[in-house]
This record gives sequence, structure tokens and C-alpha cells, in this order.
Amino acid sequence: ELMHAVRTGQAASALVFPDGGIWGYLQANQTEAAVFGQAMAEKSVAQIADILAAHDFSPYERVVDIGGGQGHLLRAIIARHPGVNGTLFDLPPVTEAAEAAGPNERLSFTGGDFFDTALPFGDAVVLMEVLHDWDDERCGEILQAVRRAGQEDMKLIVIEIEMTEGTGPDWPKLLDVVMLGLFAARQRTNREYETLLNANGFTVSAQMTT
Repeated sequence: ELMHAVRTGQAASALVFPDGGIWGYLQANQTEAAVFGQAMAEKSVAQIADILAAHDFSPYERVVDIGGGQGHLLRAIIARHPGVNGTLFDLPPVTEAAEAAGPNERLSFTGGDFFDTALPFGDAVVLMEVLHDWDDERCGEILQAVRRAGQEDMKLIVIEIEMTEGTGPDWPKLLDVVMLGLFAARQRTNREYETLLNANGFTVSAQMTT
């Protein structure tokens, strides 16, 4: 049903899975949800070394990972930096599974929906491959929720695969098609992320490409 998404701009997954799209399907099919969750965890593990090399998390007292899945990034951050605590925020079944996977006295877990639940406080907040799941309006709601939970000097760290602008085929363009079909969402260039962040009260202090 990809042509439906191309013609209408609406998610093909909503047509195929009318009870909640892809997320509704995964909630109703826990075996497939577990496979999906493991795939996301394995992908994040492959990215962690680059993330830790690109950004120094040691100055923060508490890092909050919004939509952080099984918490692999947070566990790596607090393992490297003994003075840092972490809070994982995701849907309740996800955080329950993450907590069951292994406790850590410097890692806490909060279940909820970032569109409906007040987000936990941290002096640094991570959004790793969250914004590309949503259109600009819904991204704005997420970013405003982050602002409400933070203080003026809070740091927001956005980790995304940047959309490229050349004419040749590459992975971000394929992912852009996938995001259209699944969520009526898209990949963005660094300039587009800067515009989105500025529109929601954030000042971009640095952009890095790894």
C-alpha cells in the first residue's frame, strides 16, 4: 500500500492496520513486538560508540532518554561516567522489560506516553531517532513536553540519521520512504532540524555528523 502513502501523504500502515497503525499492531502482537524491540536494541548498540565519541556526557547529573527502548544507550553512558545518573522514559511495557533486563542503582525507569504523560526532569535529555517518527506538528508537541520538564539551561541532544540532498541513491532516502509508509513522517536535513527546534524554543548550539 505504499502508493496510498505517496498519493495521500497518509501512513500506509494505518490502512493496513486500522487499529492503531504499526504501533497498535505491535501492541496486539507481542511476539512481533519483541522482535522489533530486539532489532532496535541491536541497532542502537552498533551506534553507541559513535555517540559517546561525539558528545561528552560527563558534565550532566541526570540524563533522560525519551523513547529509549531497552536503555542500552543510558547504560553505556552511566557505565562510562560514574557521576551521571539516568532515567529511561518509554511506554510502560517497554520500561518494564528494560527494568527486568537488569537493575542499576543509577538508572531509573518511568513508563508513559510523551503526548499525555509529564516527562521526567533531567539536565540533559536525549531524543534518539524519535522525531523522525512524526510530522512537524507532533514533533512540536514532543519538544514542548521536553521544555516543560526542563529548566532553562537544560541540554537537548537529538540523534538522527540526516537526510542527504544529492541526487544519488543512499540509505537516508530509503529510510525516508519507510518513514512515509509507516508513519506519514520523514527524514530531515540538519537545516530542517534546526528550523524545527528553533520553532519550539530551542537554540541549536552545535551540530555534529558521525
